[in-house]
Amino acid sequence: MQLLAAELQYQDPLQPMDNTQFVAELAQFSTLAAVTNQSTTLSQILTQLQQGAAFNPLLQASQLLGKTVVTASGQGTVAAATVNAQGAVTLTVTGLGSVPLDQVTEVKSG
Repeated sequence: MQLLAAELQYQDPLQPMDNTQFVAELAQFSTLAAVTNQSTTLSQILTQLQQGAAFNPLLQASQLLGKTVVTASGQGTVAAATVNAQGAVTLTVTGLGSVPLDQVTEVKSG
């Protein structure tokens, strides 16, 4: 916008800017503003997702779906994650059944 304002301020009144060129520049500024806004919004969403994963155990557990986890009882693939009323997360692990999230000692790629 500062560039556009400078152009209008120093424009020669005897040779005004071509209307087509002026509209094209306005469209470019509008597109630039939209892309900048979109980038800012996406950065905010990413930050909230990253912060949310640190504070939301169910979100952390959902990242384990399809991965092999190791517990003291053995290992298996995570098929589901649930949370109870107290906020404790339980994983459904093939071959092991229900396993509390805090009993997982290792995560292997799925």
